[in-house]
Amino acid sequence: MNIQNILDSSIRQKWSVSDFDWDSPVEMDDVSLKQQKNLGRVLLFISGIERVGAEFFRIHADYVDDPVASQLFNVFAEDEERHADAELEMAKRLGVKWMDLPWITRLTFKVIQRDLNNIRNSKYGSSVHRLGSTMILFAELGLDGIVMPTLRNGMNEPLQDQVWKRIDQDERRHIAMDYWLIENRYERNVAHIIQNAGNSRKLPSIKNLRIPFSLLSSVVTPIIVIPGFLMVGGPAATMPVQAKFFKNYWELVKNVPKRAPHAPQVASYSAPTAFIKNISRFIQKSTLINFAWKRISSTNNMTHSY
Repeated sequence: MNIQNILDSSIRQKWSVSDFDWDSPVEMDDVSLKQQKNLGRVLLFISGIERVGAEFFRIHADYVDDPVASQLFNVFAEDEERHADAELEMAKRLGVKWMDLPWITRLTFKVIQRDLNNIRNSKYGSSVHRLGSTMILFAELGLDGIVMPTLRNGMNEPLQDQVWKRIDQDERRHIAMDYWLIENRYERNVAHIIQNAGNSRKLPSIKNLRIPFSLLSSVVTPIIVIPGFLMVGGPAATMPVQAKFFKNYWELVKNVPKRAPHAPQVASYSAPTAFIKNISRFIQKSTLINFAWKRISSTNNMTHSY
């Protein structure tokens, strides 16, 4: 894969939030005002996730061993910030602003971003880069396979659809680079092992790494993060999520080795993959969850015309 071409394409196709007419009227007459606000709150939450993704890209930019890739990950961080800004504008058109999120949810994102920034500038940054070499791919596949289809189905509005197309264009480049990162991580792991052959030191695995940074070790952060995320559960539960989206997501994850053949040999791939597989199967088979989605879908269809 020619990452210089991806960098050139990313710079050439860079867009601006100001490209869109955010003052244009919302063309969602078939969606209730209540549901529009629920969609807006989910957009705000996704905006926060995008900014967290930007922090991970900055960490990768600092610790990857290729200068072109480093520049590209910094460009990707800018992409994520732009996506976050666009999602704030989309939410604003639906009648909600960042301050409308529960205070603990806003605090959650502030704390996570602070911690990741501190990690990036600490001696533990390389460990997070290593552990995150596959996690960001899983997150972006989830955005591509579950979140974007759900939001686009729920919104079905011309201006918003234009924005999603721009975001999707960026995400496809991000995902291509995520595959590159996995293979790069594998090659660096092998080089490390060869370099230390005969030495008792082994490459740290995901199981025995101990990273004493605040994101995991502080008492305050987990107490904030869990309820902060759960507070968005109400609006999220009203989304027309379909079990097939989770099935498609699992298929994307399962097929990662087709694009990154050495993924199964990277420590941060196996455990999350097993978790995603089990969750996906549970959701697809769960009678209760599918019943709830059918009820939500039938309720939405009373006010939607998909």
